[in-house]
Amino acid sequence: KKSDNIYTAIDKSMAIIEFDLKGNIIDANEKFLRTLNYSKKDIIGKHHKIFCDDKFYNENPNFWSILSSGSHISDRFKRYDSEGNDIWLQANYNPIYKNGEVTSPRHKWRSFLSYFW
Repeated sequence: KKSDNIYTAIDKSMAIIEFDLKGNIIDANEKFLRTLNYSKKDIIGKHHKIFCDDKFYNENPNFWSILSSGSHISDRFKRYDSEGNDIWLQANYNPIYKNGEVTSPRHKWRSFLSYFW
């Protein structure tokens, strides 16, 4: 199926993580896990906050409600790997639609800009 082939190609080249509508992690591909030095058991079921500092959510308290409304967010973000090292990335948080409605999961396609700034 064409969409399966497209997803396979993207999965090989991009770090991908999937969230539910509230920001809880439901899956991540191997490229994401290797890049941020996590295992699936370390992150599945945890909130997106594990990658962020408090400043991010203080400045963006409606982050997940914006995404749940159907908007996407694309920007450069400072995040942290499993050892607390800064990682700067270009990320796209994209709602997934089914029959015209925003559904879970939410995919985040990441391009890493630098590993340790």
